[in-house]
Amino acid sequence: MSKYRAIHIIRLLMVNLLLVLAFSSGTAQILPTFRIGILDDARGPVALGAGTAISVINAAGGVQGADSTVFQLEAVTISPDADGNIEAAINNLAQANVIAVLGPV
Repeated sequence: MSKYRAIHIIRLLMVNLLLVLAFSSGTAQILPTFRIGILDDARGPVALGAGTAISVINAAGGVQGADSTVFQLEAVTISPDADGNIEAAINNLAQANVIAVLGPV
């Protein structure tokens, strides 16, 4: 391989690297988050359904607020204790700063 050909290949690789970096830097965007509390076992029907819905909503771009701010959703799942007492679980969700709670009635 000639010296000029090697330099040409290195230049092409550098240009490709710069293009990849230029176009990938703007795509990673961190959005503000709404935390949704789920009062259920991690494998329970409410948790699984809410998790699926949150994944679909986030994949579609999130939720747009009244001021046009776009938010991602995050599930915070807390299980009631073995006796079915939900008071401690609700307190844990409150400490997790959730904006809504899904769970049994």
